[in-house]
Amino acid sequence: MKLTFKRIWTLIRVYPRLLCSIGFFGLIMAACAALIPTLVEVLFKGVLEKGDHEAAKWVPYAFPAVFLVLGAARYVHLTQVRYLSEVVVADLRRRMLAKITRLNLTFHNQFGTGAGGLMSRMLNDTYTVLEGITFIFDFIVQPLTAIALLWKMVSLDPKLTGFALIFLPIIMYVIRNVNRSLKKYGHLSRDAMESLTGTIKEGLDGV
Repeated sequence: MKLTFKRIWTLIRVYPRLLCSIGFFGLIMAACAALIPTLVEVLFKGVLEKGDHEAAKWVPYAFPAVFLVLGAARYVHLTQVRYLSEVVVADLRRRMLAKITRLNLTFHNQFGTGAGGLMSRMLNDTYTVLEGITFIFDFIVQPLTAIALLWKMVSLDPKLTGFALIFLPIIMYVIRNVNRSLKKYGHLSRDAMESLTGTIKEGLDGV
């Protein structure tokens, strides 16, 4: 995981302004997500239970406002992450093409799946980088949201929060094992796609 972060960071660090913008809207998303439980608490305890008329005046407007800001921030965040991913993948494909064209004929003759396999490496395998960049930004934003929600849970009911956290190591263990299995099948999927692309390329060449 550390090596993956390091490799992807070398690709995206050349876009500092876009990274700052993505981080800014990610923080807005985390703040809005953490604000929703507070509004719910004010609604039930303040308005419905205690009959707080002052809170009743602004709470109905606060909910749509928060969700509107959250939706707008999420849209901009995801759009920018997608744009950054596409730019990085396009640049990576250009580098791969330049390197492949510089390789000698011995490499091309000995490459198992031929030109179709190289095409698959440039088109299909680089798509995993796009998914990796999206995952990294989710990996940064979601923990911030989780920390804010955890703080709110502790403030509401520390005992219930502690009881819920007992199962956290078990959940993490299951997720880790599933992630390892998916990674193994991901390699198999890329190998199968490489073979398929080579077969298609050879078939079209013979037409």
